[in-house]
Amino acid sequence: FFFQAEDGIRDYKVTGVQTCALPIYTSPLPHQISVTAAVVDDDRRLRQLLALELEDLGVAVTCFPSAIELLDWGQLHQTQLILLDLVMPEMDGRSCLLKLRQRCFTGKIIVVTANWESSQEQDLLNAGADGCWNKTLALQQLGPFVDKLLRPASELPRTTP
Repeated sequence: FFFQAEDGIRDYKVTGVQTCALPIYTSPLPHQISVTAAVVDDDRRLRQLLALELEDLGVAVTCFPSAIELLDWGQLHQTQLILLDLVMPEMDGRSCLLKLRQRCFTGKIIVVTANWESSQEQDLLNAGADGCWNKTLALQQLGPFVDKLLRPASELPRTTP
């Protein structure tokens, strides 16, 4: 099934496959999806870009233009991965991160930002982030990160004490 989405990407109120001025991307069949993700960024173009890359990797994606909309989402706890912009109006990514962890969200949270300061990384990790990425490198980091999420624990490299 196909539908026309105004911005060409799945929104949290709409499901299915999108067509627009973008190439047609089909979502994997439900039995192929083992990771679900949310992309939270006030920049529509970056939301689209990250969502399309995740969908190409076999991830089911839902997008949000604000942290408040993510926190209000009824399916939040079924999500395994959140890509969370650090600088947004209304509620910043760090505040959202703290609220997610206070609500016992157990999925992975990657904070992404264009305004990177190395001193922020440790603070965000201490606040509960699983990673901190510069937006310019996020597309390169998604593939290996999602690959680790998709691999069963039995296939992960073992470390010896």
